[in-house]
Amino acid sequence: MSKVLKNRSSAVVYSTFSDLNSLHSDAEEEEIRPESEIVLGVRFEKKGRAGKTATLITGVECLNANRRQELAKEIRVFCGTGGTVAEDHILVQGDQVVKVMKFLQKQGFKVKRTGG
Repeated sequence: MSKVLKNRSSAVVYSTFSDLNSLHSDAEEEEIRPESEIVLGVRFEKKGRAGKTATLITGVECLNANRRQELAKEIRVFCGTGGTVAEDHILVQGDQVVKVMKFLQKQGFKVKRTGG
């Protein structure tokens, strides 16, 4: 069916199977859950940021990349601050925990305040 390098078992060198790409795309599809079922954690963080305050939103790995970017932009505009998006969290500059929690609840997410 396919020849594989001996030292790298996952590298396909040649395949006669014509639908190989469709197999990989089906396996890598993300599970789609309604936003009302997703629980996001919101916490205030200062440690490891040179004394600067930040609001961290966790649990966003359940969202697809486009929705994660869109949500981060909406939050930054709502709070009037900067921020960034990573694979598993959204970071908003400043202590915006209360604002972010209200915004996410209006968007239909379940929100928990995490941390101390």
